[in-house]
Amino acid sequence: MTDKLKLEILKHLNAPGNDSSTARAEFVEWLVKQVYDFVKFERPGGEGDDGRNGMERRSLAKVRDATIDHKFNMMETSLSK
Repeated sequence: MTDKLKLEILKHLNAPGNDSSTARAEFVEWLVKQVYDFVKFERPGGEGDDGRNGMERRSLAKVRDATIDHKFNMMETSLSK
């Protein structure tokens, strides 16, 4: 990852409107989805009827699912305060 990209991510995370567990969870979910979709549609890796169910995509699907669960947990926590 380039230093410029790292700085942009830190700038986003440090922005006042993004300083909450829910906002960070939404950002992580969005970021992982971008990588997941790229792997699925731009670099498909082989298995399944459409050739988009390779090992990398399957592994990233677990990460994507975890980010969805994490966002749900953070939203639930913020509502219960």
